[in-house]
Amino acid sequence: MPSLAELPLQAQLAETERWSPRKLRSHQFQQIAILAEHAQRTVPFFRARFAAAGITDLRRIDRQWHRLPLLRRQEVQTAGTALHSNGVPPAHGGILSNTTSGSTGVPVTVLGTELDARFFKALDLRFLLRHGFDFTRKLAMIRWFEPGRASYPNGAVQDAWGDRATFPFPTGPAVYLNILTTDVEWQAEWLARHDPDYLNTNPTNLSALVEACSRRSLALRVSKIITTGEVLHAEVRKAVREAWGAEIVDVYSAQEVGHIAVQCPEYGQYHVQAEHVLVEILNERAETCSPGEIGRVVVTPLRNFAMPLFRYDIGDYAEIGEPCPCGRGLPVLRRILGRGRHMIVTPDGRRYWPFFGATFYRGIAPLTQYKFIQTSRDAIEARLVVERPLTQAEQEGLRTRIQMTLPYPFRIDFIFVDEIPRSSGWKYEDFVSQVEE
Repeated sequence: MPSLAELPLQAQLAETERWSPRKLRSHQFQQIAILAEHAQRTVPFFRARFAAAGITDLRRIDRQWHRLPLLRRQEVQTAGTALHSNGVPPAHGGILSNTTSGSTGVPVTVLGTELDARFFKALDLRFLLRHGFDFTRKLAMIRWFEPGRASYPNGAVQDAWGDRATFPFPTGPAVYLNILTTDVEWQAEWLARHDPDYLNTNPTNLSALVEACSRRSLALRVSKIITTGEVLHAEVRKAVREAWGAEIVDVYSAQEVGHIAVQCPEYGQYHVQAEHVLVEILNERAETCSPGEIGRVVVTPLRNFAMPLFRYDIGDYAEIGEPCPCGRGLPVLRRILGRGRHMIVTPDGRRYWPFFGATFYRGIAPLTQYKFIQTSRDAIEARLVVERPLTQAEQEGLRTRIQMTLPYPFRIDFIFVDEIPRSSGWKYEDFVSQVEE
């Protein structure tokens, strides 16, 4: 692997992560001021938002930051192109589009730029470097892919871990398997067959994999596992360590904003990726929480000139931590709350990762929110919040589309509700299983 001198952005990140919290905060608001002036000129939504909040001197927006209302998910959904910049600087490259999975309600589509994506890739590499990954080894990924891609039994194979923008040096091979269409028993067999050094998957799926390997007496030599997408519970870490002797590196991210925080390699708590995002943890009075307090996660990406998201409430909750003894000045989150999922269980006992897709309902029915509850081995209840009563044709079309995403032809029962409240984990969950294992 090249030295940091040959990776200029990594050398820069190695310096900035050691800045003092005060210097990092100052740097963040310098970048936010530039982004805010751009948004005032080119983004209709925020031009009106700044004016309504009485924010006039955007160069010193840090002094008036508390005036700016939180940006809610539903606002992003309804604002549409009013949130898009009509003058992205050419130096930021092409415009990219990303749609969330909808695990906190209805999906959100966010635009970004190639420049912002390159910075995100650099952060991805930084956390792998900090955690001592050997890039000559084999990486396995059991994640969501489009239907038909990376299907069992073969999956997909590449001769490198990713693109050259993320890994500007040679790496070992990578193998991929589609989590959406592969039962955990098959996943276990596939893993044993490919015998990877490292694994990337979701915590819920990882927990099921450990159990499946144990039932089949499969011993894996995987040494490190990357998890993302959900809360990582301590019992999963313990089970993985006992079964495989492997350590977990957890990443807290959201599709709208990229990496938010990654685990400290020395102390295990989460370092906010402060060069990329400003993260606020706010109580119910919209005041900044103190260490040890739990509050809502509010995120401001610093470099998205295509679709700025100032003070975006992503729907998660987290606990602020004390400064980390490792010496990095990056802000600390002690815990992330409320991102768990359940597994779908088919009548024959097989378990699958539930994923209903970001756009499965588009053009079929006017949904505002949805939540699916598996009530028995052969039935799923769909709780729907709708803009208006659905026609019979819309209901049948929606039922057909839902069944297309499932590994078994479950009976789909519609229940229409006024709202979908938060779960005990403080987050909207799009799927919950009530089926006993």
